[in-house]
Amino acid sequence: MDLEITEVFCFGWVDSVIKKLDTESNVQRITPRRKKKTFLSELDRQRIWKLQHLGQMTAADIQPIADQIGAPKEGLEILDWILQQIQADPDIWENFQQFDHFYQRLKISWITDCLPYRKEEAQKRLDYFLKNTQKGMLYGTIPLAGIRL
Repeated sequence: MDLEITEVFCFGWVDSVIKKLDTESNVQRITPRRKKKTFLSELDRQRIWKLQHLGQMTAADIQPIADQIGAPKEGLEILDWILQQIQADPDIWENFQQFDHFYQRLKISWITDCLPYRKEEAQKRLDYFLKNTQKGMLYGTIPLAGIRL
């Protein structure tokens, strides 16, 4: 599914949440991106940086979202309560530091995207991240894997 999502960005469109259609099928709506009503997740930003790096995005594609793209070299901000839990276990902290900058950004953003209204969900996501990080495991889509920006 990631390939199709990447392609919609080339045309300035946006994807929605995948929903189950029946026991064997899922559906996902793809619509034109509206400048004022969209939010770029970290995953979407990294997909766009990849497309830019590959020369697959035009100025017209970028125009509606230019103020949301940011830059790949931006620093990573980690909320204190999240950082404390990552650093609490030396193995988790060591593994976290070994992870690629873009992977760190993806996961921290995934944890914090549901804040401030869903703190319990953020903690649940953090717990899942900590469990996998303790094992040194990467999970989920990693758009910039193997790409140097």
